[in-house]
Amino acid sequence: MTSAIIYIRVSTDEQAQKGYSQRSQEEKLNKYCKDNHIEIIQTVFEDHSAKNFERPAWTIMMKQLNINKSNRPQLILFTRWDRFSRNTANAYYMISQLQKLGIEPQASDQPLDMSVPENKVLLAMYIVTAEVENDRRSLNIKQGIHKAKKEGRYMGRAPIGYINISLPDGTKTIVPREPEATLIKNVFQDFDENISVRSYYKTILKSGLKCSLNAFFNILQNPVYCGKIRVPSLDGRTIVEVQGIHNPLISIELFDDVQSRIKRRNKKYIKQSANSELMFRGILSCPVCSKKISGSGSKGRTKKYFYYHCSSSCGYRIRADKVNKNLLSGISLLKPNVKYTPIFEDLIKKIYGKLYEQKSIDKTNVNRSLHKMIERVDILEHIDPSKSN
Repeated sequence: MTSAIIYIRVSTDEQAQKGYSQRSQEEKLNKYCKDNHIEIIQTVFEDHSAKNFERPAWTIMMKQLNINKSNRPQLILFTRWDRFSRNTANAYYMISQLQKLGIEPQASDQPLDMSVPENKVLLAMYIVTAEVENDRRSLNIKQGIHKAKKEGRYMGRAPIGYINISLPDGTKTIVPREPEATLIKNVFQDFDENISVRSYYKTILKSGLKCSLNAFFNILQNPVYCGKIRVPSLDGRTIVEVQGIHNPLISIELFDDVQSRIKRRNKKYIKQSANSELMFRGILSCPVCSKKISGSGSKGRTKKYFYYHCSSSCGYRIRADKVNKNLLSGISLLKPNVKYTPIFEDLIKKIYGKLYEQKSIDKTNVNRSLHKMIERVDILEHIDPSKSN
């Protein structure tokens, strides 16, 4: 007697849109097996997409089939081929894997004799139709989300400090959620560029805001908090910002100010972290595995020792002072060609000129600000002498 595993798959959207249900599939397959004298040895229920075969129930079933050689069925039955797969390439590969195990996949509503070559064309048509339907649905969803974002609606899970809601007309949006909203306001208002983001993050955790360090970085750079939404183009190449319909937690001016302070802080951090003991860190390559070499300090009894080391599993490590000495002595032997000297001189003059020009502009701006402040003080003194104190 022929034996079979009946496979019943449905996804939530299919149940809602097409009325598919596990119960109706099970009834059809049970009746098919009874009419054709097929013994059911197992019933597998799946609630997952058919884009690929990385499905929980299918994975468990295949493991059991590979282990249990003595009790393999002749058939895996499902109602239609789109219950089996919605990806042509994956479907053909899985059919070949099942055939190697001596198992034939078969659809009760769309039966195909795989020994007939022409039936492979029908199989391709069944699966491609389902695949095209999936692709069209995915594209429609993508276009719908893009349109909603352009209209200023935040799509997806609400960021920290907000909560998802639906307005009376069905429009989905986000609204502030306390106490996180107030805590995030304070995050922007109290941001200090003179301390690292990691240190600031630890301080914020004590105030009651719960999030990961990575999420905290995202909060500081997410324009949704100033009322804007990033909208990538459909091809993902460009990103524009539109005004959202949700209420902002902070002003655009404060958000832009924090972004500027983050950039200035990053420049300071990069400048301060350039250690003269590890001047070639990130430039040298590991002689064992060819990866870029990093470096760090190790505290000894009397002083700190610096080492260049590889971050991979090869474990290469060498004293930084020896490497620096050898490289610097080699570099000191290098002399520029005389004919290139004027080019270097001209380049240095241009760079110095730009730096001097920028410093002059900064100095002028500072002087203007001072003069404005002095003028304001003078005005206040004439209006109300007590305010000058």
